[in-house]
Amino acid sequence: MPDVTGWSRRDVSKLASLTGIKITVKGSGYVTKQSIAAGTTITKNSKLTITLS
Repeated sequence: MPDVTGWSRRDVSKLASLTGIKITVKGSGYVTKQSIAAGTTITKNSKLTITLS
């Protein structure tokens, strides 16, 4: 999992499309928090929650 801090919602959606993970989005703006730590191995069953502000 990359560090998506500062990414837009659209960028994270593209990552989800490429990897097959499911995302939940809270807020609007740019990513300030992610539920899967950067550097963690992800699978198609992974679920990522991002907080935007």
